[in-house]
Amino acid sequence: MKIVIPDDYQNAVRRLDCFSKLTDHEVTIYNDSTKDVRTLIDRFQDADALVLIRERTRITKQILDSLPNLKLIAQTGRGISHIDTETCERNGVTISFGEGDPRSTAELTWALILSATRKIPQEVASLKSGHWQTTPIGTCLFGKQLGVFGYGK
Repeated sequence: MKIVIPDDYQNAVRRLDCFSKLTDHEVTIYNDSTKDVRTLIDRFQDADALVLIRERTRITKQILDSLPNLKLIAQTGRGISHIDTETCERNGVTISFGEGDPRSTAELTWALILSATRKIPQEVASLKSGHWQTTPIGTCLFGKQLGVFGYGK
């Protein structure tokens, strides 16, 4: 099976334990991202399966209609709004997606907010260089209002 994995900009896929399960397949991984439809069609042309690890690449009708061998699109997350599901169904392309835990994104968002407002990265760097609390330790959040806009569930 010919498998194409776009958008692995961190070059992480090859380091996953599960990557060894693909040894009997021809796998092509792209570490860059492109929105150019012709480039995407060229990259995906012979693919039997696409493994999307990001929701960055839009899989449109034009792309799908140019991929006669495509049988499967596997999306690591639950979001599939970037995939033309009607064309997939019409062309006999199965879409599968991972379960994931949407709470982890919210938790990491709060961790980043606290880290930024309390200047944790700066204090860690200061501590590693042998100093202790060289700057005020950020802004207290008590009594503050914070607006968070999100999409999804």
